[in-house]
Amino acid sequence: MIPDCILDSITKLVRKFIWAKDNNGKGLHLVGWKIITNPKSEGGLGIKDLKHMKNALLSKHALELMNDGDKIWIKLMVSKYGRIDPWQVSTLKKVSWTFRGLMYSVRSVKNSITQVNVINSNHVLHDPWLFDTPLIMMPTFINMQYDMTTMLIKDLRSNYHWNWTLVCELFPPSLTAVIEEKQVHEDEDRVRWKLKKKTEGKSITAAIYEDCRYKDSNPQWIGWKKLWKLKIIPKIKIFLWKMLHGRLPTSQYLQSLGIGTSDLCSLCNSTLETSYHLFVECRVTQLVWLRIRNEGFLQSWNLFNQDLTQGGWLEGTNLGYLNNESNAGELISCTLWAIWISRCNHLFR
Repeated sequence: MIPDCILDSITKLVRKFIWAKDNNGKGLHLVGWKIITNPKSEGGLGIKDLKHMKNALLSKHALELMNDGDKIWIKLMVSKYGRIDPWQVSTLKKVSWTFRGLMYSVRSVKNSITQVNVINSNHVLHDPWLFDTPLIMMPTFINMQYDMTTMLIKDLRSNYHWNWTLVCELFPPSLTAVIEEKQVHEDEDRVRWKLKKKTEGKSITAAIYEDCRYKDSNPQWIGWKKLWKLKIIPKIKIFLWKMLHGRLPTSQYLQSLGIGTSDLCSLCNSTLETSYHLFVECRVTQLVWLRIRNEGFLQSWNLFNQDLTQGGWLEGTNLGYLNNESNAGELISCTLWAIWISRCNHLFR
């Protein structure tokens, strides 16, 4: 099992590869790592978070261990350490790194799994036999006159049926109605577990990773998918990706980081250089867009009534590319890239 310090070192190398401009490894990390590790359809680059991936891979095996599979390594672990309970803190001190990793992964995904069957040896308070969370961790109303610390499901049973007299004394009507629907598997002595959500064709590892990773609360934007489908070189796609995240190193953005001496536009040298000014408002840039329209392209597209840096043109609702509408996105992308290159050449060369 790879230690986290090794994964951190690998992640550091990947981040340098993305942002470094030369072999010295220096560069501005313009977009956060949590966003980068999102799928491309959600505004990321689709790079895996290694710690989450390690946890997902371990969780797959931990789920097998919890279900007492027939594999040799599972029998060895159970005979040496006993069964893993995701809701109980292990008191074992001298354990292997592999088993320690399995215990950690089980605890981290316990909210993503659910108990399939109810058995007589389930603890009434400490096992999630009634809900996905044990009763002791929920704000429930139970009769505290009874000592339920060591009470098992079999203590609530009589002749293979629920002892309703005792159940009704212990629990309120809202819980007894739920208990009535629960079927106890009398012939089973092992708890079985499964993922709460359907994998939808994904592997268990992929499903667990999806639960672990960072998710943006905002609705998914259709423009991200269309960005990566554009028929342009990857360098321009990355440029557009940074622009749509508002992370292009314009003079104004660098000034906000305490870098640079001037925040004026390098092309017109008259106004604060933001992405919106550079690509839409700048008088030099407007000449470029007007030239494109005069050549017969994008004639019905009202360029100056929208913010190019917000990516509305990727949604395809405002495009009016008369000669070949399917290539409008590529034309706008390459024009934006050419403006940016011209700006950089004017500034640094």
